[in-house]
Amino acid sequence: MQEILADQILTIKSLYKLPSSIINLEITETAVAHTPAILLKNMERLSKAGIELSLDDYGSGYSNMNYLLSLPFKMVKIDKYIVWAAHKDKRAATALAYTIKMIKALEMSVLAEGVETKEQADWLTELGCDYLQGFYFSKPIPKDDFIAVMKENSKNLTEEEKAPASENEFLKDIEAIDGIDDVEELEEI
Repeated sequence: MQEILADQILTIKSLYKLPSSIINLEITETAVAHTPAILLKNMERLSKAGIELSLDDYGSGYSNMNYLLSLPFKMVKIDKYIVWAAHKDKRAATALAYTIKMIKALEMSVLAEGVETKEQADWLTELGCDYLQGFYFSKPIPKDDFIAVMKENSKNLTEEEKAPASENEFLKDIEAIDGIDDVEELEEI
């Protein structure tokens, strides 16, 4: 991990006038394990700027509890292989249930990856997952399709669902994302 990563991200955020609230950076357990000093410096800087950080693929590798206790994560993403195993095996299900409880007790959000069926979605929601991700909801789609879906879905939100941002602010956020077309331009920053 580069020492100037936080500077690069904050420059892009400023350049495209992106609100911190729409940025969530996922950091894998592997990255945490291999570059702890540089990573911590970058994470602290990004966290102070209001950017949320997620520990990705939790349970797939090092799963060091110290990461949860000492690093400024707001969310933990449980690896899809843990989710799949837990849906088939009672011991894995018990471990997952207690992992979710522990993460919630540490005041972090929980996202389960690899959700492929309604049954899994319902079960993980019952266990306390805040967010679910997987093919049950959508396969990966191109950016233009994503923006079109977000704009269309924003029309159906109630006022309460739009809060605290208005529809105009939401659409501005989507348009800001839409304005990032040139990956080479971002790489130069």
